[in-house]
Amino acid sequence: MSNVFDRTDPRTSRWIDTFGIFINFLSVAVVIIATVFPALRNGSLLYAWSVGVLSGVLFISFIYNGFSYLRNINLQNRLNNLNVDRKIIDQIRERDKDSFERIQQVSQEGSKIISLLYAHSVAKAGGYAASGEEQNSISLRVSMYLLYFLDNVKETFDALTGYNCSSCIKFLLPANVGGTGEILVKTYMRDACSYGKRKSSDAVLGEYNYKANTAFEYIMNSEVEDMHYISNNLRMETMYNTANNKYSRYYNATVVVPICLKKSDEPDMVYGFLCVDNKRGGFDEIIAPAVLQAYADQLLMVLMMGVDLELNEALGANVGA
Repeated sequence: MSNVFDRTDPRTSRWIDTFGIFINFLSVAVVIIATVFPALRNGSLLYAWSVGVLSGVLFISFIYNGFSYLRNINLQNRLNNLNVDRKIIDQIRERDKDSFERIQQVSQEGSKIISLLYAHSVAKAGGYAASGEEQNSISLRVSMYLLYFLDNVKETFDALTGYNCSSCIKFLLPANVGGTGEILVKTYMRDACSYGKRKSSDAVLGEYNYKANTAFEYIMNSEVEDMHYISNNLRMETMYNTANNKYSRYYNATVVVPICLKKSDEPDMVYGFLCVDNKRGGFDEIIAPAVLQAYADQLLMVLMMGVDLELNEALGANVGA
């Protein structure tokens, strides 16, 4: 059983201290009444005056000390709150520091992949034809990097939101795929943790019209300035739709950004989408899209170099065609 009068609790301590001051004030008042009035009744004015002055001085001193004590308590409470705020700020700084260090590490690994792809691109331009074994080796390196990439995206948003997140890459397919004239989208890869839980639903969905997902349609809308979609409670989004009608089993909050090449005089070339979701939310409306877009921009360079080398196995069929 916990102690009801726990002095370590600031609220309990404040009430106990206030009650103590009241009792002391009452004691001084009783002393004054018990000494001054009997003296006045017996006609000893000098004695009554002396006791009254002394009691008054003690009373004023007590009141001053009491208010000073209460002020000190108030200042201490403010300092305690300030220390708590500082701890929270330190935690946020440490969390953000880890997140941005992770982005930097992913960028460094991405640079190695880009260097590898660039070297093969230069060789290809010079007339060198990579063997099937070399092509498969490059594809494997790219696939391993993309899995590493998605795992780090997941861990970054686990830290930023405080909840277990999932990440994935969605690729847009050209309108001529399937002969329907529609722009289709498909899930290419997920982080290692969510893959096992969602591979069956991804297989059932296969390729579908990007307009079946509100986030994708919103981003692809040329009239929209914000190139991202974010929601911390999709159940409250009455207009939200997705091809997977059982999505709530897996997530209720999401942030989506495009993997795109931005052009000043032409429409942006969108290769696909980088998505993160979880069941609890916690996505900051400014930080989350900015961090995810930073990841997507790193991924773009790998995709562009890979498409140039026709690494369809590693980058998904017909991507960027």
